[in-house]
Amino acid sequence: MSSETNPFLSKDEKGDKEPDSSSTKDHSVSLDVAGVVNPGIETSDPDKLKIHHKEKKRPPSGKRCCLRFFTLLASVGAEFFNLSAPIVSKQQAPDGVNQLAIIFLHIVASISILISIYFVFLYCCRRFGNAKKISRILLHLIDLAFAISFGVLMVFMIGDFRCQIGTTWCDLYNTSIAFTVLCCFLYIVSFIWDICGTFSKKKYP
Repeated sequence: MSSETNPFLSKDEKGDKEPDSSSTKDHSVSLDVAGVVNPGIETSDPDKLKIHHKEKKRPPSGKRCCLRFFTLLASVGAEFFNLSAPIVSKQQAPDGVNQLAIIFLHIVASISILISIYFVFLYCCRRFGNAKKISRILLHLIDLAFAISFGVLMVFMIGDFRCQIGTTWCDLYNTSIAFTVLCCFLYIVSFIWDICGTFSKKKYP
């Protein structure tokens, strides 16, 4: 006879044979909550729950840091030769030189040096620390602004005045223009890199 029809069984003996419904409910609820938080992941395997944590700790791109470092060198070259032309040659700028373009190059190259140093420093902080990366929209604006600035300077410095090769001032001035062209090219590459990183499935760090 079952425990329900046998009057001689005590309540304790009846309770031992009944399943513990509260424990099974708690177990099912915990599985449901884990499934909602991480859909598609087997809750029986705790190692799979750490995937997102590993992706967040992915190191930044070393190639991107090299690009920023070369941009830093190009900016230093543009500013150095532009600044040293009158100092080394001990001559004033020849007539016909766009003085406004020279002043604007001082400003743009100096800011580019500071920005490039910050990017390299940020890479080191992200690589060896827990620093956060800059938003991609801000990177778009920075790279686009410098690409346009160096591009405009390149056009005006080359088009307004043709400095003859052979004099110290012109040699330094032409070298500064070459580094200005290089800066424009590197910022265009960085901007394209940002666009590709935004619209591709693989997000570049």
